[in-house]
Amino acid sequence: MSVLAIIPAVVHILGTALRGEAAEEVWTDLGPVEAFPNDRPAERIITLDVRDGWENKKINQAVFVLPGESEPEVYSSICPHLNCPISFDQQDHRFRCPCHNSFFDETAKVVAGPSPRPMDRLPSKVENGNLFCKWVSYKSGIEHQVEV
Repeated sequence: MSVLAIIPAVVHILGTALRGEAAEEVWTDLGPVEAFPNDRPAERIITLDVRDGWENKKINQAVFVLPGESEPEVYSSICPHLNCPISFDQQDHRFRCPCHNSFFDETAKVVAGPSPRPMDRLPSKVENGNLFCKWVSYKSGIEHQVEV
């Protein structure tokens, strides 16, 4: 009986491995590098394919592109404290999470509030003059980035 109970799990794991679903990397094109300002953050919306139970959904997710030393850096718009949405205040020149008032400077570092770490940096790369990012979800409420 025990062997029969684990057969569906083994079939699922093998099927996923054979189809390559676990290894699939999705990079989103954010546009030409020269389109991003060198003096302030820029917000971009990316579309993610999300599996919700048996349903596949497309959701829009904001990311922030910040000036980097050699090329732009991409950051998540999800607060590391409790996963609330972060926005950039053009007047104050800082990021704000409205849920518990965490504030981040223009380099994504925490300047006030309960966030345990800076904004989460996403994997990014430049190819043929365009900036690409890969969406990653991180565990909230802890000091270090841990992928979920």
